[in-house]
Parts: sequence; C-alpha cells; structure tokens
Amino acid sequence: MKLEPLKFIDLLLMYRGYLGRSDLINIIGVAPASATRAFADYRNRYPSNIEYDVSKTRYSITANFKAAFNHNISDALDLVLKGRVILRDVLDIGHDEIFVKGANLPPDIVVAKLTRAYHLKTCVEVDYASSSTDASKRIFSPHSFFDAGGIWYVRGLNMIKEEFRTYKLCRFTRVEPVEDDYISNRTDDEWNSEVTLTIAPHSKHPHPDALRLDLGLVDRPVINIKTNKVLAGFTLSKMRVDCSKKGILNHNLFNLQLMNLYELEGIKSMSFAPGYSE
Repeated sequence: MKLEPLKFIDLLLMYRGYLGRSDLINIIGVAPASATRAFADYRNRYPSNIEYDVSKTRYSITANFKAAFNHNISDALDLVLKGRVILRDVLDIGHDEIFVKGANLPPDIVVAKLTRAYHLKTCVEVDYASSSTDASKRIFSPHSFFDAGGIWYVRGLNMIKEEFRTYKLCRFTRVEPVEDDYISNRTDDEWNSEVTLTIAPHSKHPHPDALRLDLGLVDRPVINIKTNKVLAGFTLSKMRVDCSKKGILNHNLFNLQLMNLYELEGIKSMSFAPGYSE
C-alpha cells in the first residue's frame, strides 16, 4: 500500500506546516515530474489550503487550512517527528490494539497545532490538564517530542513559569498560536546534560547468559547507554530495567538491572524508572 501524493501533501501541511517537492521524491518515492503534477493538482482542488513561499522555496499552510483527508494521528506523528512512513492498515491491526490502554491522543487539530509549532519554531497558548494541579493556561515553546512506551511526550519552556517542563501529549485540550519569541532547547540544562545508564542482566535471573545475548554482551559484564537527564527515567522504563536499590522487582518481568543507581540521584525523570525511590 502506498501513501497517495495528495494525502501526503495534506498531512505534511497539517502536521508540519510546510513541504517541498523533495519530500514527495525522497519520502514516498514520487518521480520529480509526478511531484510537480501532484502539487498543481492539490492547489487546483484545495486552493485555500496551500500557498507557495517564495522566500523559502517551499509550499506552506494557509490560515484558512482545512484538512482535505482523514489522517491517522499516530501515522502523522511517526512521519513528522520520526521521519518514518508507517501505514498501520498494512498490518491489519486496529489502532486500539497497537497502543497501551490509556495512551490516548487529543483531537487531531490539537496535535497538529503542537507539531506545527515545533517545526515552524513558534509559540502556543495551551490548556493542559495536570494530575497535580487544576487545569491551567500556559504559554509554551515546544522544542522536543519523544515516545516512551506508546505514550507521546513533548518537552519545552513554560514561558509563564520560565521553566522547562515535560508534558504528556494526551493532556493538551486546546492549542492556539501566539506571537512570542521561540525558545529552543539550547538553554534547557536537563536536556543538554548527558548521563550514562549502566545496565546488566538482573542479578537474580537464573539465565543471565541469555540476557547477555539480548544486550549484545560478549566480553564485558555491562552495557552503557548514553542519554540525557530528561530521558533517563523514560528509557529505563521502556527497557523494563529494575531500578530498585536491592533488585527487588520480579526478575521475570524486569530482566535487566540498573547498576549505577546512585550516580542518578536527583534526576527528576528517574521517578518514572521502575522501582526507583529516593
């Protein structure tokens, strides 16, 4: 099954805000002449959705854009954030069967406005439902997205509190563009602080040699994974690593064990790591 050029154009306009001929050629394998015809066809059919930006030599979304096609939000996220075309219909698996229960996504327009803000380097005013405080408005400058265990998160600057925060994508209820100076991840100290996760087969597992094969360990006892402070806890959770002080989690469910626990004290994201406790 191949992604149709007109639908591809519509998807990138909606979720990224812009695209060019090279996107059709390089991502979905359309010939240069066919890419040109596809843009002409889309502009003829949906003229209020697309305009040509001469200064940037690319096509851009208009203020009056209305999606011409229905898009799978998860496919859109994989494409505009990971650069991968994943057509789930090919797998013949329903959307609800792919993601863990509770990993819902907001309406497509909410997701699209956030991903466009990220790609276009603009700020947004958002309503966010927090688990610790009442729902509140925020001015947000999103600089990174990541997927952890089937749940999407977005990282950026809460411009009202002047703090970099990590938010669950599913908890955004409203997103609107605002005029404000975009803040990149350059000043996000946690995002730019590298940490090492030292991981080994669980000390209580009866078959550690099999686990060493999983980790590609041939002539060394542990594997060192480089990440940053924001992603550390999420990475350990995704890998199902026992992060308790004495390795007390069920070794059949958590085959791996964190060996440098004390080096990671004080890192906020470690609250997501299995078994971790200050």
